[in-house]
Amino acid sequence: MKLYYRNYFTSIVMSLATGAIAVMALILISKHGWDAANEYIITTFFVMTAFATYYSASPGVFQQDQNISANKALFIKFDALQDELLSYLTTGEAMKKEPNIGEALKSAVDTSPKPATQPAQGSRSSGTEQHGSRTGIPLTPKEFIHYVDIQLALDTLPIGFDPSQIPNYRDAFSAQ
Repeated sequence: MKLYYRNYFTSIVMSLATGAIAVMALILISKHGWDAANEYIITTFFVMTAFATYYSASPGVFQQDQNISANKALFIKFDALQDELLSYLTTGEAMKKEPNIGEALKSAVDTSPKPATQPAQGSRSSGTEQHGSRTGIPLTPKEFIHYVDIQLALDTLPIGFDPSQIPNYRDAFSAQ
C-alpha cells in the first residue's frame, strides 16, 4: 500500500514539476522565437514535455486510485488477521466471525470421518461446536494454521493496468 501511495503522489508531483519547467522553457522560447532560442532551452522543453506527459498518464494507466483502495482494504484485513494470530497465541481461540467457522475448519482440516464422541469433562474441544456467549472458538494449533492459510488464500494482491489510458499522440504530429 505504501508503494502505491508513494508512486501515486510521485506521479502527481513530477507531472506538476516537469510541466512547470516545460512551460517556463516555452515562455523563454517564445520571447525570441524558435530560430533564435538557445538549443538547450528547446531540448529542455521537449524533454520536460515528454516527462510531464509520462507522469500525467501514469495514474490512469496503472490504475493507481483503484490499486490504493484495494490494497488498503487488504492491509486492514491482514492487520486484523495478525491481531487474531496474537490473540490466538494468548488465548488459544480463534475469533468467532461466522456461525459456520467450525464446520469450515473441520472440512478443511479433517478429511477422514471421526467417531462422534463427546469430549471428556475439562478436555479441549475440537472447535467445531458453537459456545453460546463465548467470543472465541478453541482450536488446535494445526486447525488454526489451516484457518490462517484459508484466510490468506481468499484474496490476491490486486494490481491494475489499463492500456487504453495510454495517450495517443500520433495525430498530434501528423499534418492535417
